[in-house]
Amino acid sequence: RAGWMPQHIAAVKGLSAEEQVSYTGWLKGMPTSAAAHAAAEVLELVGLGDARRQRADRLSGGQLRRVGLAQALVDGPEVLLLDEPTVGLDPAQQARFRSVLNGLDPTITIVQSTHQIDDLAELFDRVALMNAGSIVWSGDVPAFLLHADPTSTRPAEDAYARILGTTEI
Repeated sequence: RAGWMPQHIAAVKGLSAEEQVSYTGWLKGMPTSAAAHAAAEVLELVGLGDARRQRADRLSGGQLRRVGLAQALVDGPEVLLLDEPTVGLDPAQQARFRSVLNGLDPTITIVQSTHQIDDLAELFDRVALMNAGSIVWSGDVPAFLLHADPTSTRPAEDAYARILGTTEI
C-alpha cells in the first residue's frame, strides 16, 4: 500500500495526463473504471483538473511533477515515498506542492528523500540524516533544529552542516 514518486517523471507518449494516471492505477491492480475515476480525483487534488486532457508529454516540468504525485496517490496509499519531489520547481510550484502534501489525509505516512531542507518544519515531524549510506542522526524536527546556531538565518541547513561536522553546505 505504498505510493512512490521517483525523482524523474516520464511522460507516456501519446497519453493524456488523466490516461497516464489512470494507467498507473490499473498497473497497481485497480479495475479500469475505478482507476479512471481515481485519476480524475487525484489530478483535481494536485491542481491539474483543467489540464487532465492535455497530453502528458506537452505539460510543463512542474505540471509533470504533479502528474507524478497523482500517480503515487491514485490507489490511496498508506505510505507515500517521495524522491526529490520538488527538484526543478520554482518557489511558487514548491509552495503548491507543499500545500498539496499538507492537505493529504493525516493518516498517510510521507517519507521524503531530499536535499532541499528549508521547508522541513512545515512538512515533517521527524528527520533522519544520512551520510555515506548510513543514518548519522534521527529525531524530531525541533531536536534537529536545536543543532543550528540560534542566530542562523537558515537553521535547517546550519543544523545539517553542524551534525555532519562541516561548514560547507
